[in-house]
Amino acid sequence: LKVGLDLTSMTQPDECDLYDGAGMGFSGGIVGKARFGQATPNAPAGTGLLGAGLELKYKQNKVKTIGTDESGKANADLSVSYFEVPVYVQVYPFYRSDAMNTFYIEAGPDFAGTMSRSPKSLTVENPSKEWSSVTYHIDDNISTLKGMDVRVMAGVGYEFAIKNEKHETTSLIGVNARYYMGTSKLAGNFNSKMNTFEISLSWMFNVGKL
Repeated sequence: LKVGLDLTSMTQPDECDLYDGAGMGFSGGIVGKARFGQATPNAPAGTGLLGAGLELKYKQNKVKTIGTDESGKANADLSVSYFEVPVYVQVYPFYRSDAMNTFYIEAGPDFAGTMSRSPKSLTVENPSKEWSSVTYHIDDNISTLKGMDVRVMAGVGYEFAIKNEKHETTSLIGVNARYYMGTSKLAGNFNSKMNTFEISLSWMFNVGKL
């Protein structure tokens, strides 16, 4: 099980400056991963150099803008919620160290599907000499944001082992920090990309050994 807080930023669109600052969101979901090999010949299984994982999670991405939404609210936030599937490889560089055996570096793709979007539109008045106003349609009858995004994810983490009386690891409490870099623009006429920094906590338990 995994929960986290994320800070999302956005690149500016082509027509004008819309993005005004990072916004705070949250995430949560389930994690499954495997770690391979042994740190030493006498060490238990699942303490080696490499691991791999997959997650199913919900994430809310929110940014501050200088736009006015369809109800007339100025400086409205742009919020996009995703169902995400990060797939990654983990490397444990200090796997031979007792204290740092569970420290890892990870990277991989993140496949995101749009679940909800708000507001319906954002308008910037007098953005330049070229335009008297620019309106970005987020979710209305004219246009909507893309349904999918593929992101590049990289991060680091550390897991605290909880052991039983036999000194066997029964579960792991994890702390993780990641950066997600968006690769797709939000819409055909909305040339911005969202990037997210995420800090999360996880609780994992053993289901078997490889």
